[in-house]
Amino acid sequence: LAFALLFTVSAGRPYVAGIVALMGLAASYPIIGARPQMLNILFGALIIFIVERVRGGQLSARWFWLFPALFALWANMHGGYLLGLAIIGVYVIGDGAQCRFRGQSPERLEWPQVRLLALAGASGLLAALVNPNGYRLWTYAFETLGSSVFMDVISEWRSPDFHDLSYIPFLIM
Repeated sequence: LAFALLFTVSAGRPYVAGIVALMGLAASYPIIGARPQMLNILFGALIIFIVERVRGGQLSARWFWLFPALFALWANMHGGYLLGLAIIGVYVIGDGAQCRFRGQSPERLEWPQVRLLALAGASGLLAALVNPNGYRLWTYAFETLGSSVFMDVISEWRSPDFHDLSYIPFLIM
């Protein structure tokens, strides 16, 4: 579903976007499974889908107000909700800079939309507090990233093993 969402908002449909989406799916094969972090891929793709649809004029910027609820749900399912904040940050900084330096353009958010996206992202960060651990969830992700125990057991945090054939699509990509 995540790759399908990204395909629908990608340039170069159907062929180039289809090939890249299939390559991305193949490259992520070694980490795909029934694991909570798959939600990071899905929720991240959903954020990109909504922002790109707003950028293209197919959705109203009011859709950004789904993000706080999405972050509350995401934070209770996996600590990777910070990925969503990073995605929103890239759009806010990138489209904000384009507004500032390039003027009107149909391929970006306008100032009011950038501000609304930033506000929805900040609200999402606060909504992530609605979890059994409260504010500790903000620090948990960083504590996990610094743990050598987790580094040893989480395969996607290690360097890819290109001797394993399942990593060849990742190498090609």
